[in-house]
Amino acid sequence: IYDKAIVRRQILELRAQIDRGDSGGPFVLRDGTIGGLIFAEARTDPDVGYALSPTAVATRVAPAMGLTDRVATGACLR
Repeated sequence: IYDKAIVRRQILELRAQIDRGDSGGPFVLRDGTIGGLIFAEARTDPDVGYALSPTAVATRVAPAMGLTDRVATGACLR
C-alpha cells in the first residue's frame, strides 16, 4: 500500500452498481450469506464493482477478534 511493496489479493468483480459510501460494507448473496467486502467501483463502467473475498477478509480480521483496547486512528495519509 502507498507504493511500499507489491500487494497481491484475490478480488471479485461484481456486476453491481457501487455507490459512494459502499466501501467497507458487505455484499450479500441471495441466501443471506456475505459474499465479500466491497472496496471500489470501476472507473469505466458504473455497473461494475470490486470486493475482497470472504477468505481474504477473514484472514486479516481473525487476529483482531477479541481485542478491546482503544487505539488512535492516526492521521489521514492521502
